[in-house]
Amino acid sequence: MATSCSTTCSVCEIQHKTKDAKHWCPECEQGLCSECLNYHNALKSSRNHEVIPVENYKQLPSSISSIQQHCPDHNRKFQMYCPQHESLCCPLCISSNHRNCIGLLSIEEVIATSKTSSLLDSIEQRLQDVMKNAEKIINDRKQNLTSIQNQHHKFSSEITQIRDEINKHLDLLEKQSFKELQATEKDISRQIETVITNVTQNYKHVSELKNEIGSIRKYASNLQTFLGAKILEVEIQKKEEFLQSLSVDGSLQQVLINFEVTEYISGIQSFQTFGSVSTERRLPLVELKKETDKQAQILRTPVVAIPRHIQDIKLTLHQTMTIPKEITGCSINPSGKFIFVNCYEHQLIILTKEGNSDSIINTSTQYPIDVTCIDDLTVAASFHAEKVIQIINITSKKVVKTINTLDLCSGITNQNNKISCCENSNGVRMVKLPNTDNDLLVEDKTMQYWSYITTYMDKLYYTKNKTVSCYSSTGRKQWDFEDESILIIASGVTTDKYSNIYVACREYNSIVVISPDGKKGRRILGTEDGIIEPFGIYINKENDTLLVANYNGTAVLYKLTF
Repeated sequence: MATSCSTTCSVCEIQHKTKDAKHWCPECEQGLCSECLNYHNALKSSRNHEVIPVENYKQLPSSISSIQQHCPDHNRKFQMYCPQHESLCCPLCISSNHRNCIGLLSIEEVIATSKTSSLLDSIEQRLQDVMKNAEKIINDRKQNLTSIQNQHHKFSSEITQIRDEINKHLDLLEKQSFKELQATEKDISRQIETVITNVTQNYKHVSELKNEIGSIRKYASNLQTFLGAKILEVEIQKKEEFLQSLSVDGSLQQVLINFEVTEYISGIQSFQTFGSVSTERRLPLVELKKETDKQAQILRTPVVAIPRHIQDIKLTLHQTMTIPKEITGCSINPSGKFIFVNCYEHQLIILTKEGNSDSIINTSTQYPIDVTCIDDLTVAASFHAEKVIQIINITSKKVVKTINTLDLCSGITNQNNKISCCENSNGVRMVKLPNTDNDLLVEDKTMQYWSYITTYMDKLYYTKNKTVSCYSSTGRKQWDFEDESILIIASGVTTDKYSNIYVACREYNSIVVISPDGKKGRRILGTEDGIIEPFGIYINKENDTLLVANYNGTAVLYKLTF
């Protein structure tokens, strides 16, 4: 806050006196005591200055109170404003730095409506949007933080559960392996023990035979010895064959128990984690509200000039063009090309800024009604055949996006990537690009075919037979204009930079201009000026030119002077 500003009377201070200042003159940039205020108010040069109490002056932010009324470079009072450089200029600034600048405005002209215009309302709305967006972001980030914590607990439980399931499964596999190992060992042992038992029994019999040989040697006769040897030979052969059979049938093979660990189990030590932890980024859930969208490189907060009286507006014919018949809408893109809508031929006709043929686009949907430019390459068109708005690239001649509406649309306009259209039996629908979110901004169940619309600053205007209606950008009605002596069967509508409204009147073959407050209107062009059943109408605010597209196959371009 400006609490450090001088509180002494500047006039008294020059006279080497010290008095507290009770008042502050922003234009003189000095404090005044009550006595000096009387002199100040009596002087012709300062009697119209708006003096405020010092206490009120102290309430101003320092950034505002420090604004100087005089040029720091030339010590001259600022008299003009340059919209191109967005800077105040003194006479010497103009001659030195702004000699080639176009559209210089006087300070009085710029500031006359500064408090009554929508500038502060727009800034205040943007501040509210910033606060709401900041609150949305904080809440969204807190929710995201909570969800991350919940996911941490969830996945921790899953990891523990996986570990428990792995342990249970490993315990089961261990029991199965022990059981299989034990059964294998028992079976093999039984086989080996059988061999040992059989061999032991045969070995015992062989020992007995060996004892019999000793007895035969000592006590048997020769005949007994001979015959006994033959008997023993047979028995021994049986024993030899038995032992030989053990070798043949594999009973003597070395039997070993092997245990081969399953591949996945043996490689478990190579596992570094149960699973990988990663992050995933998705599109934001929070949608930032921005009622006053701006294009950083082009659009800036406009300077509101003093409205020109509609009686002072003059038009000079600048160009006449031959176009196809049945034209129902028109526009001019940023590079100066003329865009026309041929309704019954289902075409967009594009002319160069010199009025020569550039290209023709056959629309994929029948009966286009109106067109509005989004940028140099794309336009939006409305249709009477389908409930859609199409975004069309005029270079590739392709539809790049289709936006569904609830009913057929006629008039269409674009401002700051917000498309507004007249939707039959519903009202004014607004579509926000690029995400195509849309809602019904103005409810009007009596909206008819061939209603047209335009937007400028914080206002929108649409036509309906013999009526022109004005609404705020929030959908609040401002006024209706009706005057059947000059306006019946209204179609195209547009505005100039001073917020005067221009309407095409098909019944009277004329163009009507209406004052910004909707209280006055006058016929400004007629058949004598080349206006014959006008449909489309558009004002290029960059060069103050008015384009009128006639249904009979002609278009005229007029230069506006105020």
